[in-house]
Amino acid sequence: MLDIRDENIIICNCYRESRDELLKILEDVDVIFLPGGNPEMMFSKVVHDKDLLYVLKYTKKIVIGESAGCELQLRRYFITAKNNYYKYFAFYDGFGLIDDNFYIDVHTINNKNYLNKLEKVALECKKDVYAIYDGGLIVYNRENKSLDTFNPVRKFEVR
Repeated sequence: MLDIRDENIIICNCYRESRDELLKILEDVDVIFLPGGNPEMMFSKVVHDKDLLYVLKYTKKIVIGESAGCELQLRRYFITAKNNYYKYFAFYDGFGLIDDNFYIDVHTINNKNYLNKLEKVALECKKDVYAIYDGGLIVYNRENKSLDTFNPVRKFEVR
């Protein structure tokens, strides 16, 4: 679909490559993809073990995130009990690539109690919440702060 050839993809392994090797790779690529998985583990590896936060935070490159890689782009994010490895709702620190005048929920489900919780977060925190269902997409332009959604995404607005 995107017509990207395999030879143009570099997969970084933060457990195998040194900080210098990772810096060189990040310098040479046009797009950075942050995968899903345990966001706390990724945060710890990127920030504490490899000291790459500054490079990621101030990159001018395109950054794409899936699941945890999406959430981590915010300065502060939450994980619902359904999605949290520890099975409780909690807020965490992210990389701060995106001004977090909104929150994101990934893997949203159509469950009344779940959706009510997202609405409660929006109201209590006074920030819109974008609920991204599997297959949904948000494109955020860090330069002009524009945001576009592609279905299925639901927005819980601060009233």
